[in-house]
Amino acid sequence: MAFLFPGNMRRIALLLGVGLSLTSCAARPQTVAPRLAEPAAAQEPADTGCSYFYFLWGRNAETRGAAGYEEAQEAYEKALVCDPGATRIRQNLLLLLIRMGQRQRAIDHLETLIEKFPADSRYVMLLASIHESEGQHDRSRAVYEEALRKTPGSRELLLAAGGFFVKIREYERARNLYEEASRLDPAGAEPHVQLGRMYREMRLGTKAVAAYEKALALEWSPATAVEAADLYEVQRLFDKAWGLYQRMLDEAEDPVRLQLKMVGLSLKMGKVDQALALLGELRADAYDEDRQQIDFSIGSILLDQKRYPEAIEHFRRLTEEYPDLVRARTMLAFAHYESGDVEGAIRELSGETGETGDGGELALMLAHIYIEEKRFDDADELLTIHIEQGSEPLAEFYSAKAALLQKLERHDEADKLFEEAIGLFPENEDLLFEYGVFLQERGREQDAIAAMERIIDFAPENPFALNFVGYSWADRGERLEDARAYIEKAVSIRPEDGFIRDSLGWVYLRLGRMQDALRELELAAQLTPDDPTILDHLGEVYHRLGRLDDARRSWQKAYELEQTQERKSALGDKLRQLLAPRQ
Repeated sequence: MAFLFPGNMRRIALLLGVGLSLTSCAARPQTVAPRLAEPAAAQEPADTGCSYFYFLWGRNAETRGAAGYEEAQEAYEKALVCDPGATRIRQNLLLLLIRMGQRQRAIDHLETLIEKFPADSRYVMLLASIHESEGQHDRSRAVYEEALRKTPGSRELLLAAGGFFVKIREYERARNLYEEASRLDPAGAEPHVQLGRMYREMRLGTKAVAAYEKALALEWSPATAVEAADLYEVQRLFDKAWGLYQRMLDEAEDPVRLQLKMVGLSLKMGKVDQALALLGELRADAYDEDRQQIDFSIGSILLDQKRYPEAIEHFRRLTEEYPDLVRARTMLAFAHYESGDVEGAIRELSGETGETGDGGELALMLAHIYIEEKRFDDADELLTIHIEQGSEPLAEFYSAKAALLQKLERHDEADKLFEEAIGLFPENEDLLFEYGVFLQERGREQDAIAAMERIIDFAPENPFALNFVGYSWADRGERLEDARAYIEKAVSIRPEDGFIRDSLGWVYLRLGRMQDALRELELAAQLTPDDPTILDHLGEVYHRLGRLDDARRSWQKAYELEQTQERKSALGDKLRQLLAPRQ
């Protein structure tokens, strides 16, 4: 069984500075070389021709995949007998061992390379990464500490070790390493970039800004400038962000990505017309497919700003320019609906349903409008017709009809319909997720978790299913370490999702890791500031840490935002107990 995930494989290849593409060769080695031959005595001359011959054999064997791995291993080892000092061949052999899952042999080989090249941080990082992939952080730490002891003046090693200590949240140790790297190379920008990233992770915005500004003053880099501009936006230093984008724009060979960032920044600054003007400039020079996307962005902005007449006119023009583009028609109907013109929306959709292969999407939107407008009979008739006809997107028609049955409180029928749909679409993530939520609302918690775990079985990167299962366990006080692992993975996939950050804070609270809980819940409240559940959880952490004024403020805001009477009552009880005179 392989011991590294595919993502780690890519990282390993990058660390080694080698790609995964392979060359071919027509020959085949006839004898077996000694396993992992050690460097021969210094006086023995290297036979580079022989070494290259077997190196090509090994690369050719690797092109056959797993079936050729053992042959490739033998070829590389024979190449090292010919030339024990061939570092590139050792690197290829190391990568092959990792692919083959030979963890201990890879470790032994890496230790040999580290002994031979103690200042080469790639080998140190890779060995530490192997230990890390097994959750052995203490061994990773030992690798870095030993390397730092042997080569204390290696800037690259200091930066690599700093990255490790950031990852395990030993920020003070990381800061010292980055500062030492900066002292070794006062003109180098990279230590300051790493400090900026670390301070940003720690939510120390002012220090992060200062670090990025120092880095840019030492060495202008567009990549660093993009990171700095993004940080400025988070810190609401919009003018500084605009200045960086403008400078990058003046120098950029392909300015489109930067112009799109400037559109987003303009919207954050409340300069809507400026954003629309920028999009207009982009549209003038865009190809047809890109022009369509820009047009939809313009229409979306007009909708967000509730400029409905302009939005309707804009999407009307798109339907005329692209008569076969279903999305233009659905957006036109949506603009009518958002403006309060329900009949206009229905009129735009109803004439097309079922008439073309794309009519299913129009019918689906029409069905949702019928449901929202409580025209349940119309919705039922429309959905039934399209389910019976097998219209695409069929899974979404099943979902819509299940939603309709729930609105009508025909829950048993909804359950049967979900089961029928999942039988047809067993790996439809959205359908299974909706079914899981339905089961949870019916009080069938274990069945809901089982539905979400089915998603994780075939879609292990689905952050919403991971979060659902992890939060469910944490809320019940069960399998807390498993819950933490699930939610941490979900956060790594969607780091800016306030609800998933809230789940991580909640599981940390349940584990008693109060500082970690505080960090995550404060970030969740920053990302999603008006969610009463997040504010309730944050108040709980403040209360346990003895920060009673903060707890009161958080619970008071949650109380004002909460809509359900039961939870509002619970928040009121917390506030009364907090404000009650102490005996």
